[in-house]
Amino acid sequence: MILYVSKFKLLGHRLIKVLAYLGQVLILPLLLLLIGGRFSIGVFDFSSWCLRFLGQENIFLNAVYFFGFNKNILLLILAIAASIFVFKYRRFDLRIYYFNFLALLGAYGLSCLIDFPFLSSVDKSSYANRILILAGLFLVPVLYELSVCLLRKIQIKSVCFKILASILLIIFILSSLYLSYPRKDNYFNSRSFSISNYDLEAVRFIENHKENDNYIVLANQQLGAGAIKEYGFKRYYGPWFYYSNQTGGLPYSYYLKIIAEPKKETAQRLLAELGADSVYLILNDYWWGFDKISQELQVISDQVYDIGSGSIKIFHLK
Repeated sequence: MILYVSKFKLLGHRLIKVLAYLGQVLILPLLLLLIGGRFSIGVFDFSSWCLRFLGQENIFLNAVYFFGFNKNILLLILAIAASIFVFKYRRFDLRIYYFNFLALLGAYGLSCLIDFPFLSSVDKSSYANRILILAGLFLVPVLYELSVCLLRKIQIKSVCFKILASILLIIFILSSLYLSYPRKDNYFNSRSFSISNYDLEAVRFIENHKENDNYIVLANQQLGAGAIKEYGFKRYYGPWFYYSNQTGGLPYSYYLKIIAEPKKETAQRLLAELGADSVYLILNDYWWGFDKISQELQVISDQVYDIGSGSIKIFHLK
């Protein structure tokens, strides 16, 4: 009788664990659905999982970006190595971290099937990517123990093997350090634009030369941040701040539409939807195709203003 009770308790404990991990897989995707996401099964992009070899730059940059461009494959190898380590060496003390990693990995997979129509294309994958980061954090203790085990094995190897392992480790550490900082090279340009004095000057110029308070501003997120800095969360049109921002929404989508195909009718549709009298469109000189877009916008605008000797152009449309 005691034996049956013990088996029943053991089965109950295992069932509770399984349900807890399944709940962990489902809870985050469900929360994403509650905040406005919707299921959208798209085509999976396999390009990020193909091994890439580089050879167009010097040996240092090629080695660094070999790790950077193939990070998905390297992370997959690390996850497989961690799995083998946990089960082959029967590390029961690490299984709680490993199973939490698997649960969050499942949540990440489901979250990749959730679309956010109110976000820009740049930010649509941000929620799912944060879940993947959380999953990776649970794998850190396993990888630490795996590294300790590997170091002990390397200590008994030959000198040549130790030197080779040290070189690979140094390359990996230097690559990680280089890729973690903003950078500009022939493979990648971080840009990392921040609020400039001209951005703040443009915000003040519009506020000082406005016809009335019933206007909206279409600009990049630096200008929106500058407006908040100068005047706070001054005005909203429904759920939309009167300065567009890159996290998506109606104003920013119209900003991209007008820049891609400058038409006054597009701006007037936005004004009708929001109930505003006029729109100021701001274009910075670092925007791709700045000269061509500026010329096209000048044709459809009622007034055009220059800030910072042409570094920023403000187009006023009614």
